[in-house]
Amino acid sequence: MITKVFYVISSLVIGVVLLLFGLWYIAIPEKFIEAQLKSLLPLPYRMEFARLNKGVFFYMDFEIISLYKDKEKLLVIERLKASVKPSELIFGNVKVYLNGDLAGGNVFSTIVPKDNIYLAFNQINLNQIGYLKKVGINGEGVLNGVFEYSKNTGNLKFTIEPFMYEDYFKGSTYLPLKYFKGVRGALSVVGFKGINITSLTAYGEGIFVRVKGEADFNHVDLTVELTSEANFPDKDKLLLLKNYETSPGHYLIKFKKQLHL
Repeated sequence: MITKVFYVISSLVIGVVLLLFGLWYIAIPEKFIEAQLKSLLPLPYRMEFARLNKGVFFYMDFEIISLYKDKEKLLVIERLKASVKPSELIFGNVKVYLNGDLAGGNVFSTIVPKDNIYLAFNQINLNQIGYLKKVGINGEGVLNGVFEYSKNTGNLKFTIEPFMYEDYFKGSTYLPLKYFKGVRGALSVVGFKGINITSLTAYGEGIFVRVKGEADFNHVDLTVELTSEANFPDKDKLLLLKNYETSPGHYLIKFKKQLHL
């Protein structure tokens, strides 16, 4: 009796596996997969694929994925591998595993649809992301961090070390980036509609900055707290912040700006 039950269960499991395999490998073409993935991004953002290869048992290999805003290329992910474990799928546990290369580093992610996202990025060379240079941010930095999203809320923790950038000038905006050696941050998002900056700090020789506030695709509303010490190399530059000085060496700046991203 036990042998018969085991045989029936084994047959059902094998039948389900073969059915799923047939649906995946035969009934779902690569073009359909591409179209579904492209539909995930709202305009003006879009993604393009080069050499999508579909393998057995829910495995996909993307040679290149390019992310654009209109005609402008924002970033490129290379050799991205996506897979689902059939053993998990049989028992109703749909979890997608992603692993790829970005800007000389690595990104790894696990995604449970409509439930949670885990994303780790390691040794990302920011100078290889052309969009930063396009907007006038020039220099070198190495990004590491973890992003976790569950129940419509996400949390990001990251570091940029080393941080070696030129000063940023655009319109009336001036950011003295060259004085900093590292950045550490903790951000949260709700429904991917906006960002709450829990803690964002930058440090360098004789200078320390803490930023708090919120931002979305339309505006930023930030409070910047800057503290300088006696060994800060360019004290004359601090005269530009004289109107924001609350006590010797301490500055408090409110920054509000409309964005057009």
